[in-house]
Amino acid sequence: MVRDGQPIAAEKYTERARLGGWDLRDVIAPDRVAEQFAAGATVVAQSLHRTHPTVRSFVDDLRADVSHPLQANAYLTPPNSTGLAPHSDRHDVIVLQLEGSKQWAVDGLGEFELRPGDVLYVPAGHEHAATSTERSSLHLTIGLLRVTHRAVIERVLRSAPSTLDDPLPLRYADESDDPLVASIDAALADVRTHLESVVPSEVARTERRRRSTSTTSARRPLTAAIALQDLDGAATVVRAGSPWTTTRPDDSTIRVEADGRRLTAPRSCERALALVRTGDGARVDELPGLDHDSRVLLARRLVSTGLCRLLER
Repeated sequence: MVRDGQPIAAEKYTERARLGGWDLRDVIAPDRVAEQFAAGATVVAQSLHRTHPTVRSFVDDLRADVSHPLQANAYLTPPNSTGLAPHSDRHDVIVLQLEGSKQWAVDGLGEFELRPGDVLYVPAGHEHAATSTERSSLHLTIGLLRVTHRAVIERVLRSAPSTLDDPLPLRYADESDDPLVASIDAALADVRTHLESVVPSEVARTERRRRSTSTTSARRPLTAAIALQDLDGAATVVRAGSPWTTTRPDDSTIRVEADGRRLTAPRSCERALALVRTGDGARVDELPGLDHDSRVLLARRLVSTGLCRLLER
């Protein structure tokens, strides 16, 4: 929690508790949170892309469009109050106003009042501040954590010759800097040689693989395992996460993958996978081209791998 640019001490809205013989600290105390909120404090819910199903799904879909990692935080501010002090972020920010309204001032862009449904884009490095109006305000902030060329090149240099890990020469701080200059010159020569051997298309392929094997949200394997107990022909499966990439490894199989998850199935499943791939949801007993047992088996595999989730009945 934060008020007028200052964080609220944790003991003001938490309490101690004992659970199963363990003494726990910093347990959220709802009554204390409400007291601080009534006194003008903003409630900050961080990393909702990991914990809130709707936000997680939204962030996954957005990341499929932008490729870069994303994070999501929510801010609930009481009327006529300010949470964070004026500040700038090192990453781009997308603000989605959900409830109430908030007055924003963004350096270089001007002042704006956001109402429910409004969206504000704040580029990295632009100082900004916000104050709620006559009603409580709830907004979601999406942080766009761009992958930079510097980060990519630094990863490339990790495979550079081990001579880069050699120490500088003894007494390198002496006035005579010739040994140091020669040492640095040799190291830079090794770097140049290494970079000249790097194939850009291979680096690009590696970065795409990194993106596909990292996911914005948690996979929730226990939830999937429990859901499988209720999976039958009447269940509805919905694609989870990013859109699938479909390949055909050979004449008899088809493969779908997204966010580092992969499923290889017989080619007879192609029509069924195409239906699920749309993201609109599909009832298991209506999956085309398969008998009943094959439909249920395919649906179970899709849910267990995390490529799909079950729609609540």
